[in-house]
Amino acid sequence: MPTDCVHIYSQSELKIFRLLILVLALWKQSSFSSALDFFVRSPAPQRCGLMVHEWSNTAAKDPKTPLVVVRAVLAYLTTGNLADAIVVVNINKLKRKSAQSDADLLASQIAFSDMLLKIIQRQGAHPLMARLREHYNLMLIKEDQSVQKKLDLVAEMYFGVKSGVNTMQDMMSEVMKGFFGGSSSSFR
Repeated sequence: MPTDCVHIYSQSELKIFRLLILVLALWKQSSFSSALDFFVRSPAPQRCGLMVHEWSNTAAKDPKTPLVVVRAVLAYLTTGNLADAIVVVNINKLKRKSAQSDADLLASQIAFSDMLLKIIQRQGAHPLMARLREHYNLMLIKEDQSVQKKLDLVAEMYFGVKSGVNTMQDMMSEVMKGFFGGSSSSFR
């Protein structure tokens, strides 16, 4: 019986291995945004959490890249991966506590992401998500529309709510149009 065992890797194992090598190389080059795109497809949410923590530390010095934690959580949620999004937030909460950092934006990001994940885990909690977005509107409004669009996609995926749809208001608007004819914009 031979003493050296040769492990033959499957195609999927090789694909994951290559993906992790690519992600780690991007992370080492501080190409955080690209690394995040690949981390979402890899089975390494702990490492992604560490990368996001490092990215948030550099983003604190560079105002061009705000909401790093929120972006990472939304990246996982828009792929339907709630469990890994929770891992990323938990790692960032632990790292923040151990670093005793008082960065307000980072604290807000972690709080927003943590609340968002808790809301998603509850059935029929879309009104809570809407209130969360209202509460953090000032933080979110500074961002480009990609964050808002991803939040709309998350609402649709987890709560079945189409973005920008207010069915009761639209229904009343249509009723008023029928009574008075023409536009009912004055009733909105």
